Amino acid sequence: MGGLIILLDWDRDLKMTTFEGRSRDVLEVVFHPIEPDIFASASMDGTVKIWDIEKKSASRTLQDTRMETVWQLSSCSDMQKSLLVTGDYVGEVRIWDYETGDCKAKIKSTSCNFFPICFFHPLLPYIFTTDVRSGKVEVWSESSYELLSSHLLFGPQTVVTGVPSNRSNLLVLAGSEGSFMVVEVIIKGKEKEKVEEKLRLQSVALANRVKEEQRKAFHAKVELEKRNKREVSSIKQKYAKRISGLRKKQRKKERMQAKSDRRHEEDGEASAERLEKLQLKIQELQADKEAVDKRLQESQARIQDLRAEKEVVVDMLEGSSRRIREWRETLAKEVKNSMMPQPTKDASKEELIAIIRQLESERTTRAEKIRKSEVQIEQLEQRLKKRVRSMGGVLLREYSYQEIERAADSFDVKRRYDNGDPNGNLYRGKLICDVTPVIVKKRVMGTGGRRITDRTTFKMEVVDKLEALKHPHLLTLLGVCYGENCLVYEHMENGNLKDWILCAKERPARRCLPWYDRLRVMAEVVRAVSFLHSTSLGAAGGPIIHGAIRPANIFLDEDFVAKVGEVDQALLAPDRGGGVPRGAQGDSLQLSLGNNSQYIAPEYFRTGVFDEKTDMYAIGITVLEMLTGKFWNALGILEDAIGDDAAFKNALDPNAGGWDVNLAREVAGLGLSCASLNRCKRPKKIFEDVLPSLEGVVKKVALAESQTVDEGS
Repeated sequence: MGGLIILLDWDRDLKMTTFEGRSRDVLEVVFHPIEPDIFASASMDGTVKIWDIEKKSASRTLQDTRMETVWQLSSCSDMQKSLLVTGDYVGEVRIWDYETGDCKAKIKSTSCNFFPICFFHPLLPYIFTTDVRSGKVEVWSESSYELLSSHLLFGPQTVVTGVPSNRSNLLVLAGSEGSFMVVEVIIKGKEKEKVEEKLRLQSVALANRVKEEQRKAFHAKVELEKRNKREVSSIKQKYAKRISGLRKKQRKKERMQAKSDRRHEEDGEASAERLEKLQLKIQELQADKEAVDKRLQESQARIQDLRAEKEVVVDMLEGSSRRIREWRETLAKEVKNSMMPQPTKDASKEELIAIIRQLESERTTRAEKIRKSEVQIEQLEQRLKKRVRSMGGVLLREYSYQEIERAADSFDVKRRYDNGDPNGNLYRGKLICDVTPVIVKKRVMGTGGRRITDRTTFKMEVVDKLEALKHPHLLTLLGVCYGENCLVYEHMENGNLKDWILCAKERPARRCLPWYDRLRVMAEVVRAVSFLHSTSLGAAGGPIIHGAIRPANIFLDEDFVAKVGEVDQALLAPDRGGGVPRGAQGDSLQLSLGNNSQYIAPEYFRTGVFDEKTDMYAIGITVLEMLTGKFWNALGILEDAIGDDAAFKNALDPNAGGWDVNLAREVAGLGLSCASLNRCKRPKKIFEDVLPSLEGVVKKVALAESQTVDEGS
């Protein structure tokens, strides 16, 4: 720190003031016992500086040609004297007038030979000296600087330090061997009278000074009040016109507000009328919806009747065909056995031919009838699909648990999806009724693995919200089983994203997902998460925090379009943004992620809170894994490689084909930003800061592909 002095003000929350001007280290600093704005400092350069706190500078420098490094300082408590005693390390003691800078005297002490100890007594007119090598204490006159007495108090021990009392004649002296001594200074005779007279004069001087300070303070207060009155009067005159103008504006605003209130009342009455009309319109729409639902049910019943009729007609047609074949075989045998023309046989032959023609005619008629039935069924199905789409999406169907169990082949382990769910509740299924492949979610659980037994709660909190969440990159809900809390989702032809990244290692028969498709899938996943964050269907009316974004929960349809799953589990999570208790939240997290802890933002382990930034962290890790093809330490790999071109190129997954390294580096930078361990350094919003960057990369890929096609043609 050199010669730096720092002053801390206790009454101002330790406000720090710095005093500079010392070239060497400071060894001693003492405040003046009477003057609060003065202190002295001693430095290794052999000087003593007197500092003015108000001016923040040195007011005087005390130095002598033969003065060595000062070891100790002490100020005189007499208000009529500006004295300071110093002791340097070779044993010389000097008395200074710090106002004039003069050295008043040098004390020749026989006891002070090395590192002296010297100080004024606050009440008595004496100077005390000793040093660390001698046990002798000497008493000097404060006015004449003559030696008055000396005392060997510690015998062979040396005095380490001494402190005088501010209220009595006592001294405390500490010895070198851990002992200390309380010494009373006894004054007798004329010397005592001198001391008492001096103390009386000091008391009178102090009282006079207090009165003077009080007088100055009173006059300063009176002057301050006068100045404040003058300033207030001046300000009033200065701003009188402005205040008047503001008052006029305020009155005008009040009149306008009154008019506005009247308009609002009128608008409120009109709004009430419009609200009543809207309610009537809603009732009409509800009635129309009920009528449409009824017609839909009738259409479905008609379709089932037509299908049953179709099966009957097909059976009849097959029976007719079978009888025709039998008649033809019989006829062939009879013709073969008949060698001569006979009237009876010819008649029988003609009858058979007529029967055959009749059967063929019946078959043609029934085939035409079947064709017309199939056309009618197809028309009804098209009308039904259009009606369903006009009502807002897929018509949700309710299944029994037996139907769900048959569809998933009694939940055979071979049909289970490997998506990291520790409960293994996701299965590939096929509905027996129409042979439709689906995804079956078995027994959706609430927080902490708790089963939801209330049908109404499950419907309101999960099913109704999933129906409302329509997005091209979210799994579509097709049906529900309320008995066992099972969900039926649309089938994903190409499984999940994790399988398509690991295929070269674990599934040699399947090719890996190419790099350009990976970039597109990244953008589609971010669109889905951004949509969830923009809704108000989450806990407490807030956004939906997914909390389990990872490649195993990202599914691919027949065109490799990404669909994010596990939204139902996010809907059942508690209010993740409010800091839920660790017990409930921790269990939910364990059930949701299992061993996939690398996708959990580090701040969760401190706060127990999920929010948009924790989803952003999981997206960042997922992006880095898609770039590297590795599901362990993808963050560390790309952090080390991002600054080295060769290392970065080697870090990219070679099974994804020939990467565009510049685009991959742009995406890697975005992924590292999202996966920052410091949540404050992650992008603020997915929709504003992450999605535009990924969509820009996808557009660059599409542009490059179109240019390649043009060059090829």
